[in-house]
Amino acid sequence: MGVAAALAKALLYYAKATGNTAAQTLGKNLLDALLGHTDSKGIAIAETRADYSRFNDPVYVPSGWTGRMPNGDPINSSTTFISMRSFYKNDADWAKVQAYLNGGAAPVFTYHRFWAQADIAIALATYSELFGTPVTTSPTSSASVSASVSASASVSASVSASVSPSRSTSPSVSPSRSTSPSVSPSRSTSPTPTGGGRLTASYSVQSQWQDGFVAAITVTNNGSTPISSWRVTWTWGGNQKVTNSWSTTLSQSGTSVTAANASYNGSLAPGQSASFGFQGTYSGTNSAPTLAVSGS
Repeated sequence: MGVAAALAKALLYYAKATGNTAAQTLGKNLLDALLGHTDSKGIAIAETRADYSRFNDPVYVPSGWTGRMPNGDPINSSTTFISMRSFYKNDADWAKVQAYLNGGAAPVFTYHRFWAQADIAIALATYSELFGTPVTTSPTSSASVSASVSASASVSASVSASVSPSRSTSPSVSPSRSTSPSVSPSRSTSPTPTGGGRLTASYSVQSQWQDGFVAAITVTNNGSTPISSWRVTWTWGGNQKVTNSWSTTLSQSGTSVTAANASYNGSLAPGQSASFGFQGTYSGTNSAPTLAVSGS
C-alpha cells in the first residue's frame, strides 16, 4: 500500500512538471484504488502470513553462552524466536499464530503500518496541492480559501498503537501551518439520526491546535435497503471555516456547511459506512456542530 502511494506521488509530480495527463490519470487511479481499501483505522489490505511458520526457528547462541531477556525469558542453545519473546503470546490474536504453528492454516492479519499510512496521506495531499479544486466559502466570494482534494483524496487521521499482529497504527495529520509545536487532540462524537434512524452521521475532531483543526465525519446506513447518495449539513456555532476537504463535495456559506458524497463513496449497503474529512480554522471555542444527514 505504501509503495503504491509512493509511486502515485512520483507520477503526480511528473504530471505537474510535464503536463502529462496520462501520468496524472494513472496516479489518480492508484489513489482511488487505495481508497477502496479504507476501513475504520486507515487504508490497508489483509495479508496471509505464511512466514509466521518461522516463529519456532532456532536462534543461534554460541555454546556455553546463556542469558535472559528483559522480561526474564532464558537465552541458551535451545532458544527459538518465540521462546525469547514469550510476551507475544499475551496478544489477543496469538491464538491464530499458534493454530498455524500447530499445523493449521496460515493466519490472516490486516496491518496499518505507520509508514504506509503516512505515505498514503502525503500522496493524497500531493494530489490536492497539485490538482485540487478550491472550496467555495460563500456565494459571492471570488477567491478560494484553499485547495480541496478531488475524488481521489482521503486522509485517515486517528492514532492507535498496539503490539497485536492485527492492530497497528494509522497516521495523525498535523498540518504544518500550526504555530504551536504540540497538538492537543480533541475528540467528540455527535451522532445525528434522520429518516427514522436509517442514516446517522458522527463528527469527531482528529487533531486541534492554536487556530486550526482536522475533523472527520462518518455516515452510516442503518437501514435495510441500500442508498446511492448522501448529504450532511450543519451550522457552525462559532467562526469555524473549512479550508479544504477530502472524500466529499463540500461548500460553506457563512456558518452553514453542506457536504455531499464524492463520486465513489455515495453507495452504501445496509450496515456500511463512508467517511470524509476536512481541515478548518477557528478562534475561541471549537464546539462540535449538530449534524443533519439525508440520503436516497
